[in-house]
Amino acid sequence: MKKISLFSLIFLFMSACSVDSNIKEHTPNFSISAFLKKEIEQHQQEKIRLDKSVFRDEMEESKVIEFPNWEHEMKPFLECDLEKPAYKNLYDADTIQSDSTMQIVYTTADKKAPVRRMQLDYQNQKLQKIEVSFEKTNTWFSLKRHLIYRPHIGYQIKGEQKMTLSEPSLFDIKVKFIQ
Repeated sequence: MKKISLFSLIFLFMSACSVDSNIKEHTPNFSISAFLKKEIEQHQQEKIRLDKSVFRDEMEESKVIEFPNWEHEMKPFLECDLEKPAYKNLYDADTIQSDSTMQIVYTTADKKAPVRRMQLDYQNQKLQKIEVSFEKTNTWFSLKRHLIYRPHIGYQIKGEQKMTLSEPSLFDIKVKFIQ
């Protein structure tokens, strides 16, 4: 009788203290595509223009774009959507919160997932910055991008592109939103 009750007590204690080791399954990923679709609509309504500078392999080009193709401009960010079915359960989410700020960081160790890290910074429950590390590699090609998007301010995409048997090509795109 004592063995059964001791076993029951140990089992009860262990089950009460268990840790959810599959936290990924319960943590919803941030939908950057849903967020950016709203941003695109707002930019189109407000007729936002772009002041765009492109640096590529020591060459620079700058221009103001009066009527941006927003889907084209946001494409590198839209490729970073964590809500794709193939990414389900791949990302861990860590949240750091203080009085008025919150930071959520999604990370994965899976080399097949191109989004390696996504950081969301909030101030007073309003998204202030999205920062993404993106990496895509195959036998012939590798692409590394560091993307930063700031609502109502602009974005930056820095990276390196390399084809097999060629030198890497470095790029830095900086965009400011103009009202």
